[in-house]
Formats: sequence, C-alpha cells, structure tokens
Amino acid sequence: MKKTLKQSVGLLFFFIITVSYSQDTIVRNYIPISNYKEAGNKITKKDSTNFRFYNRDTLVQVSADYKSTIDKNKVKVPYEPKDSMFLELYKNVVYNTDSFSEKKLFMRYWKDSVKVYFEPSVPPVHANKLMQFANNISNDIDSLNIKRVDNADDSNYRVYYLNSEHNKDFEPRILGKSGYYAHWNGRNQIYKTDLKLNTSLIQKDSYKMELLKFHFFRSLGYFQSSKKLACKSYLSACRKPRELTSIDLDLLKYHYSYGVCKGVDLEEFEKLHADFRELKKKHKNIVLEVVHTNY
Repeated sequence: MKKTLKQSVGLLFFFIITVSYSQDTIVRNYIPISNYKEAGNKITKKDSTNFRFYNRDTLVQVSADYKSTIDKNKVKVPYEPKDSMFLELYKNVVYNTDSFSEKKLFMRYWKDSVKVYFEPSVPPVHANKLMQFANNISNDIDSLNIKRVDNADDSNYRVYYLNSEHNKDFEPRILGKSGYYAHWNGRNQIYKTDLKLNTSLIQKDSYKMELLKFHFFRSLGYFQSSKKLACKSYLSACRKPRELTSIDLDLLKYHYSYGVCKGVDLEEFEKLHADFRELKKKHKNIVLEVVHTNY
C-alpha cells in the first residue's frame, strides 16, 4: 500500500516571529539564527545586540520587509492554529496514534496536481461520479488540484476494476481485494497512486461507488483510521459502509493548509504547535508565520 525512499528528510520550513509592541507603534520580526545564516546572511555586532532567546534557539531580528530577501522558492504563510481536540483527531488519521507502532510515520500529501486516468474497466458513469466527488472536495483547497486525463502516460493516478471481464491487475501490491498503493519521494510528497476495486465480489453498483470514493478520499493524504470519529465517517475505524462527513472535509482541508508544517513526523508536528502555543502565551500580539521551502 506504500512505497518509501530511503532518504533523509529535512524540516521543510522555518518560522518568522513578529512581535507587535502596540497597535500602532513598533513591530519587530525575528527568525532562528540557523535560518538567517542559511539564507546567506552574516551575523554582525548589531545583530548580536538584538538577539532574543527562546526554547534554546537564538533569534535574530530582521527588517519588516525581510520577506523580500527570502529565496524565490520560499513562501510565507500565516500559521493556522487549531484546538487540541481537532489536533488529536488529525494526529489519529495522519500519524496513526490510535495504534502503537515503533515505526515512524510522516505526513504524506500531494504537492503536484493529481491527474486521474480511468482504465476501460471502469464504467463511464462511475468515472464521472468520482470526478464530480473529487471536484467537490477540492473546490475550497487551493493546494489540492485534481483533474482527469485521457491518456495513461499523462496520469499519476490510475483507477481500475478487477473482474472476470477485466483481469489485468496493474498493481498487485495493493493489499486486500480493493484499496490503493501510493508512492512518495524523500520529502513525503505523493507522486503516484493506483486504486483498485475487485468488483467481481461486489454486487451493488451503489456500494461500488461508495467504496471508490472511500479509497480515493483516504489516498489523498495516506490517511489512517480514527477510533474517535463516528462510524459513518470515511476516516473512522468502523468496518461498515461510510460516507463523507464535515469533519472528514475539515481534516482534508487542514492537511493541505500551508499554515502548518508539511511532510514532517509526529515529533516535529507536535513541537511546532507546542512552540507556537508557548509564544502566544508570552506575547499576546504575536503574529506567527511558517515559511516553506520547495513550496
């Protein structure tokens, strides 16, 4: 169901701390010294006199227009805070925190457009309904672009049915009778997926369609199951027919928000939120931003 590359994965973001001392007076921006040096800046005596220290990190004061000096491949996005209950659900479905495992899981996501190709084994009405579903769930997500292509060579997402009439199994590594198999790179960005339904074992067309939507939705974030969600949710741990719920959509939107770190493991994810919460406690008027590299 997955393919990993044995490459080290660095943290793909740094943060800018903006401290506002009043509503209309001084605003000062700070970034970690490691990020400051990484951008090619040299530490001056003036820099050192304005150092701040937070959580064992040295912060360097930068100008208000510092964003103009950021590499063209880096983009600043306001940090998106969420309450602890939502974050626990999110960690369930992304990092599988409902189950004990020594294996480290990472956030997996699509960076490039999802280009869906349907093999001839998929009835046109099913293909059309899935694309309608895909467009509906991605409409309000700028960073998730899903489109249909007519040529297999132009695709990075293949959908096929397996049955007596169509017996070619394009991806035998898919576990179980139906499901998906995802590939990702060293930055945990999904770049290819195959989705299979063994329709010889499914009689009702309506159930084929629901199963198709279910696997497609979960494949968009390599999502796991959560015991904290109601059984009807796509992301619940129940083994019964499920449907798209509002919390499923909220979790998908958050997964593709660039107001949080991307492609990191659970430890890094929790550290970022803990650090930002602590900063908010100390500085009420603070503005927190995440700067992504290789956006």
